[in-house]
Amino acid sequence: MRQLVLNNTLHPQTLRFLSNLKKNNNKEFMDAHRDLWAEIRTNLCSFVDVIIMQLSAYDKTIAAESAKTSVFRINRDIRFSKNKSPYKENIGAFVSAGGKKSNGAGYYLHIEPGGNTFLAGGAYGPDAASLFRIRQEVDYNGKAFEKIIKAASFRKHFDFLDEQFRVTRFPKGFDANSAYAKYLPYASYVAITPAITDKTVVSSLFFKQTLEAFRSMVPLNQFLNTAIHDQA
Repeated sequence: MRQLVLNNTLHPQTLRFLSNLKKNNNKEFMDAHRDLWAEIRTNLCSFVDVIIMQLSAYDKTIAAESAKTSVFRINRDIRFSKNKSPYKENIGAFVSAGGKKSNGAGYYLHIEPGGNTFLAGGAYGPDAASLFRIRQEVDYNGKAFEKIIKAASFRKHFDFLDEQFRVTRFPKGFDANSAYAKYLPYASYVAITPAITDKTVVSSLFFKQTLEAFRSMVPLNQFLNTAIHDQA
């Protein structure tokens, strides 16, 4: 059993550090603030570990995960990017069975100053075979899917599916006149919360909001993961 440092608030300098990093996105700044960054990251890992510990009571598939398998590195991969800034200007984690590189559905935490923090969940950018199986499951079991995304607990945090992932071309192999056809033209099955204020992010309310939102996401992720994994 892993030892957890119980922590339900982020480091108080988290947003200020990220704001300053945005203005000074270079190795010199990071080297000068390496100790502070280590404190902030350790704190974030503790926060994520406790979220996983409590959330796994509702989603047992993530019980083996931890901050180590979920928290993203702050370093950017600039090899094939025109943007050569060496560091991300946000921090976060993706919690899913198999870790942050999993093809399955999971829970996403995004922390960025300026009121740009949000929570999300679902299946982001699934491979073609997984996307087909998700659409097939939605088409076959649309009533169950619709019940999940219309549930009051889900709607408290999320507004159905995020429309930015809706595609214009109806997917091949499906009937455009089926009862649940409107849920099929998505390239990602993701729901995102409204932006969260900086004041909330640095308060103890953020932990409660994160855990509640992710708990409301459990039925959707279970539905999506059943499609992705059980039919493979």
